[in-house]
Amino acid sequence: MHYKIIIYISGLILFTGCIQTQSSKVSENPRVRGVMVSENPGFRGAMTITGQNIQYPKTTSPEIIATILNFSPGEETGWHKHPVPTYTQVINGTLTIDLENGETMEFPSGSGLLDTLNTWHNGRNTGDTNLQVVVIILGEKGKQNLIRRLPQQ
Repeated sequence: MHYKIIIYISGLILFTGCIQTQSSKVSENPRVRGVMVSENPGFRGAMTITGQNIQYPKTTSPEIIATILNFSPGEETGWHKHPVPTYTQVINGTLTIDLENGETMEFPSGSGLLDTLNTWHNGRNTGDTNLQVVVIILGEKGKQNLIRRLPQQ
């Protein structure tokens, strides 16, 4: 099962047309081991949605976590932040992200984005259809790679 998810995510990243404001050409030679590869990647980026440069964790225990999340209309992630690079691919629906500074961003189906680093944000499904996203966290074994905000008392 996990193997199928990894294949799905790899194919998704390679073959979907994602929205990214700063993209570039992958290669002048579209052949890898004799297989034709698209010159336009599904996603390529070095900055988060808030303009931060991505920073990989300095670790001897790297870990990649990939998951598919589904949100019914009105559901949300809850306020959280990522201390490590986190990529999100919107498969279906529109992802609305609220930032703690009051800014709101929307990412429709097909969008790929690098989540903001160390900034509180909340993802929501504000549409009337189900929202499905793939989330890939480039983290570290044994470390908290997603931090949830405790309720205000």
